[in-house]
Amino acid sequence: MVNLLMSVYSQSDGIDCLHAAVSQQLQTVVESLCQRGASLDARDSSNEPALWQALSLGAYEVADILVGLFIIIIVVVIFLIINVITFIVIIARIVCRANVTIRNTQRLILELLALQGQHIAPIRVKFDHRSSPAR
Repeated sequence: MVNLLMSVYSQSDGIDCLHAAVSQQLQTVVESLCQRGASLDARDSSNEPALWQALSLGAYEVADILVGLFIIIIVVVIFLIINVITFIVIIARIVCRANVTIRNTQRLILELLALQGQHIAPIRVKFDHRSSPAR
């Protein structure tokens, strides 16, 4: 049935397969078309999307299918947005930590340069041969 609709209707007729299936209230065909990637945003010659057409025809079961698909799309988009925001926050934290580390390193270098002219007594460490492990 889906292949027949796809061969009969073309966009040049001002109607696409999804609108044709909605107009005939073919629930399984609507589901199948949507699973095959039919555009939910496609508009007919009256500039109406398939969902509006279903509602105006009183085809509430078909409209329910289309609304369910819109909800899935919205949930997926929200999920992707949340993941992008989380990624941005993680990157921002890494950059802030890197900036703190760079600032600390810069401060240390400046302090070492300030001490460069001063005499720093060498640190002497006594090594006790008795406490070293046997070789």
